[in-house]
Amino acid sequence: MSRSDVERVFIGWDAQVLARAANTYLDRFRSLSPLEMQDVLVGVPGGQAGRMFLREIARQASGTRPRIVTPGRLPDLLLGIEGQGAPDSVLRLIWREAIEQCGDAVIARLGGLLDATDRARIVDSLARRIQIWHRELSGDGMRLRDAAERLNKDGIGLIDRMAAAGEVELVYESLIKGHGLRDQQLVRLNTLEYDGCTFAHTLVLVCTPELGGLARAVVEQHYGKTIALIAAPESHAAGFDPIGCVAPSYWQDIDSPIPDNGIRFEETEQACAAYALAAVARDAGETSADGVRFAVTDPKLATLLEREAGKYPDINLRTWTGRALSRSRIGVLIDCLTRHIAEHTFET
Repeated sequence: MSRSDVERVFIGWDAQVLARAANTYLDRFRSLSPLEMQDVLVGVPGGQAGRMFLREIARQASGTRPRIVTPGRLPDLLLGIEGQGAPDSVLRLIWREAIEQCGDAVIARLGGLLDATDRARIVDSLARRIQIWHRELSGDGMRLRDAAERLNKDGIGLIDRMAAAGEVELVYESLIKGHGLRDQQLVRLNTLEYDGCTFAHTLVLVCTPELGGLARAVVEQHYGKTIALIAAPESHAAGFDPIGCVAPSYWQDIDSPIPDNGIRFEETEQACAAYALAAVARDAGETSADGVRFAVTDPKLATLLEREAGKYPDINLRTWTGRALSRSRIGVLIDCLTRHIAEHTFET
């Protein structure tokens, strides 16, 4: 499939996005039977978005239940992979065995200090580290040895360490096969490389701003119909790539002013908390309680919110507290550096 085969549908951002996405989905697929609808795979950004999308679908069309999948499971379904891999704790033992088989020279290149009295701890630490690298890189559709080649091409440091990890990876893959175990990440990479995407039905990506390298590669191989529902007006089409994910470079110079009706002034913190919760309760018919987040800089305000929330049993209150950036250490440092550049002086 070429990327031009993806149909991008811009649903805007001036209303409840998932409600509009559900409406767009139903406009296209409402006529399908429940059995036919199971052939349509709906990709969502995460589990919470999936639950909210299903809630909107149920509200608009009772009895309709799309087949939902999150980015983590998307490659398996598109590649036709069934079953689960061995636990990480078991796979780490295979990584340890692979490192031991590669010998002291490779251990040294990996950064391990050759201390015979503490060798087991060193090898275990290296196994954990390589396992993390393997998990992260395979999520981007790469093997450790691929990363070593890219680092060498880009002239980046740590080339020899990653090349050594690539040698361990080759031994690991052989051991995994010999032990009859299954590494789900390897299964995905091998299936993508040798068999490719086998899912031939319709794929709908709902407001998915980002896909990891592996998921992206699988979507680009999908030869069935792909529809990307994008939470933005078509006037910002250049801000999204051919499969509907965000193109960061476009947005760095885009102004996003807060509208006048998006700012509210109150006399006290308690009044702020009361107004925020009342506004959420007022919009309860349009906004899922799971879709509301309160970000506060003062734990006292979080306490006030929790107290006020007792008046609204339908609100599932979630708050994030933290120090305002301007008062954080990094904020103070940035402020000092800014003044130093402007005034050529430091203040204690």
